[in-house]
Amino acid sequence: MTIEDSQNYLEYNLNKHLHLASKALAEEIQKQHYKKFLYWPTEIETQESDVEILINSAYKSGNNFYIIWSCIGWIKVKDYVSSKNKYNASFEEKPDIKLVIFNFKKLQPLENSAQKNYEKALESLGNTKKLNWNKF
Repeated sequence: MTIEDSQNYLEYNLNKHLHLASKALAEEIQKQHYKKFLYWPTEIETQESDVEILINSAYKSGNNFYIIWSCIGWIKVKDYVSSKNKYNASFEEKPDIKLVIFNFKKLQPLENSAQKNYEKALESLGNTKKLNWNKF
């Protein structure tokens, strides 16, 4: 398997690997927002709060990956009821997300390659992709 194959596999399974980070972030947002609003609004009301996010974590994912992530910034959370029994929550703004994923299977060969020729090892990594809210 090449590094490119590994990147394609990781992108394909990104949601699986980021599940714990996504869950922790959602729980943090919910915890902070619901400190201000314990209950959902009525059908004609909207609730909004500014939520400061300052969270980070690290965990092993599967047998070969180690995920390190952080999220820092502000979002505006909005709750509203669009019809009876249809509850909605959304947010605006884009806090800064940092993410590092280590593939243990590829890390040692990469380290060996970098010790021999750092520039060539760096080139072998190819292009990296930025995580955005649509993929998180």
